[in-house]
Amino acid sequence: MDKLINELNLKNKVIFIRRFIDKEVQRLAQLYQAADLYVDPSLYEGFGFQVVEAMSCGTPVITSNVTSLPEVIGNAGILVSPTDINGLAQAIVRILTDSELRQTLCQKSLERARFFSWDKTAQETLAIYDELQSRDNHY
Repeated sequence: MDKLINELNLKNKVIFIRRFIDKEVQRLAQLYQAADLYVDPSLYEGFGFQVVEAMSCGTPVITSNVTSLPEVIGNAGILVSPTDINGLAQAIVRILTDSELRQTLCQKSLERARFFSWDKTAQETLAIYDELQSRDNHY
């Protein structure tokens, strides 16, 4: 990948993000906000926290049409097969060249990200525990 980036003279325009430690989380949000788009062609994903992080910063998202990601992203981004190189490239070009689409996806990303929060997760988990406990009490 580094060779291709150098050949295309994109070294100062492409950032590969590996892992951030807690004290760097604010910098991560700044990177999402500064990005023109976020691409995550994951083959295996449990939930897709990074997709929600990008959406919560209003960043247009291109991600995989497999695992949990279609459910997470809803209609707030572009779904592509993670093995479809041409499809990924076309989606990237669409977002980078269509300012109306990019703006629409920015807005939809912010709206969709509101569906996900730790408070909501905790409340829904507690509700499941309460329901299971209620069922046990009936037997």
